[in-house]
Amino acid sequence: MRCDPFSVEFSGSAEELFNKLSIELENVNGILIGDSDSTAGTFHVDSPIGDFDGTYSIAAHKLDVTMTKRPFLISCGRIEEEVQNRLTAS
Repeated sequence: MRCDPFSVEFSGSAEELFNKLSIELENVNGILIGDSDSTAGTFHVDSPIGDFDGTYSIAAHKLDVTMTKRPFLISCGRIEEEVQNRLTAS
């Protein structure tokens, strides 16, 4: 199941955002496909309730995310909230 695209504002540099995103995905058994010089890429998270897949792009101080696959039981709003919380936490 797909989700509508959403954006997360970020106060650091694009490289800092990429590094934080990479760490947060690793913390939930995920992988970020791209590099810190890239402004766009994909990600994948293995989960006991189903896989998560999506694309991302970084521009200025904003991360744009499109979920291309998610478990039926997890709402798009919940995903957006979790991404927002993880990336804006200190």
